[in-house]
Amino acid sequence: MAATSEARERVLQGAAKLFRERGYLAVSMNDVAAALNMRKASLYYHVPHGKAQLFAEVTIRTLAQFSEGIHAVIDAAPPDLETQLLAIADFVLAQPPIDSTRLYRSDLPALPESAARTLMLVANTALIMPVVEIIAAAQIRGDIKYVDVKMIAATFMVAVESLHEQSRYRGADKDELARGMVALFMDGLRR
Repeated sequence: MAATSEARERVLQGAAKLFRERGYLAVSMNDVAAALNMRKASLYYHVPHGKAQLFAEVTIRTLAQFSEGIHAVIDAAPPDLETQLLAIADFVLAQPPIDSTRLYRSDLPALPESAARTLMLVANTALIMPVVEIIAAAQIRGDIKYVDVKMIAATFMVAVESLHEQSRYRGADKDELARGMVALFMDGLRR
C-alpha cells in the first residue's frame, strides 16, 4: 500500500507542476503520463475520473498549502496592515506562482460546473478571505478608510502574483517590487 501512496504522490506532484506551468487546457493526460514516464492506464488507476479530477485535487492541495502559509505569516505578524500585507507578499513570492488570473479566466470555465464552483470557493477562501479579514480588522481599528474589502483583497492578491512575472521580465528584485506595491496600496488606503 505504501508504494501506491508514493506513486499517487508522484502523480499529484508531477501533475501540479504541469498544470502550474501550462494551465488546465494546455495539459492532457498523455502529457502527465509522459512527464511521469508511466502508461496512461496507470495514471487512470490513480485518478479514475480523469483530468478534471486530477486538476481539482492538485489545485485544492496547492490552495490548502497557500492558505496555511498565509495564515501562518499573518499570525506571526503584529496587527499592522502594512506589515501583514508585506508578510503575505513575501510568502506568496517565495512560492511557485499559481497564476490565479489564469485559474479564474480559463481553467475554471473549462471544468465541469460543480468542480469549477468548488474550486472557486476554495480559491476565494484560501487566497482572498485572509486578506479580507486583515483589511476589515484595520478598518475596525480605524487605521484605514472605508473600502470594499473584497475588491481590495482580490486586487492585492492578483497584484502580488503579478510580481513573479514583473520580476522576471524587468529583472527587478521581488522584495523591492513587493514593498513598492504594498506602499502603493497603503498610500491609497490611509486616512
